Amino acid sequence: MEKKTEKQQNGRGRYAFTAKRVCYAAVAVALVSVCSWIAIPFGGVPYTLQIFALCLIALLLGVRLSLAAVAAYLLLGFCGVPVFAGFTGGAEKLLSPTGGYLLAALPFVCIVALFSKRTFLGKTLGAVLALAVTYLLGALYFSVIVTGFTLNGFWAAIVTCVLPYIPADIAKLLLAVWLSGRLKKYLSI
Repeated sequence: MEKKTEKQQNGRGRYAFTAKRVCYAAVAVALVSVCSWIAIPFGGVPYTLQIFALCLIALLLGVRLSLAAVAAYLLLGFCGVPVFAGFTGGAEKLLSPTGGYLLAALPFVCIVALFSKRTFLGKTLGAVLALAVTYLLGALYFSVIVTGFTLNGFWAAIVTCVLPYIPADIAKLLLAVWLSGRLKKYLSI
């Protein structure tokens, strides 16, 4: 007798959003929200644990599921649910100067998830690349909103919204990569 594949058995493929995967995505949304609430006000952008949470869920859940979770998180925030830093939400947060860092969460999780099957060093390099893209997109958005994009405005955004955050963000990425290696064996996605 011929063995049926998973898709033939239940009509769903490997990437179907099963109840278990939807629950994982919901927990990921909750994790990102809680980590965003843990904020230390500083300059233009507060210090939060959001980057840690985004990196962790991307490494654990893969591209499609982490994208779905981050899209749900952003949609909840856009609709006014207080999931962003400082227990805030609403479209005005996404349209504020720091909204680019929130929107950059989508490419961040995509890039990190693409490196999720690599070694510790590979995952770390992928996370650093994703962080660089996030910084670039966030600083561009910040400078466009604040100055209408001038070179001086972009440089000011780099100095105030990127450079002070690099050491802490690298530490958060390293912690997320290490923790993902410990937790991955407990997930069956």
